[in-house]
Amino acid sequence: MLAEYRANRNVVRCLSAPDLMDDDGRRCLRSLQAVPAPAISSLFARLSLADNAEIQRIREILIFLLDDESLSSYYEGLLSAAHPQVLGTTVRILSHSRTYDPDKLLDLFDRREISRASLLQILTSRKEALS
Repeated sequence: MLAEYRANRNVVRCLSAPDLMDDDGRRCLRSLQAVPAPAISSLFARLSLADNAEIQRIREILIFLLDDESLSSYYEGLLSAAHPQVLGTTVRILSHSRTYDPDKLLDLFDRREISRASLLQILTSRKEALS
């Protein structure tokens, strides 16, 4: 519960930061890295209501948070029932990011609630990294 509160507070700080690359922005991003799962969930919840500028900022933060350890938190965004903005953003990030091992996505084909078309799109774009 405390981690969710901290994550939400830091998400708001990051979204309102003038520049994520200055000292304050970097500090905010590092604080989200400390609690990536609740931060990613909070960002997904905001995507469905976000305007274009906020969508871009959310993408930047989600890209920053993505690595092998946080990858499983992105599975929520691949659910077939996910909001189209959440699903599309997740596919775009996972298709272009090189900070995680795409082989870890292969097991998701066994999960019916995961969008197979989205998985195929991601894995096709990352096929050179598959082993």
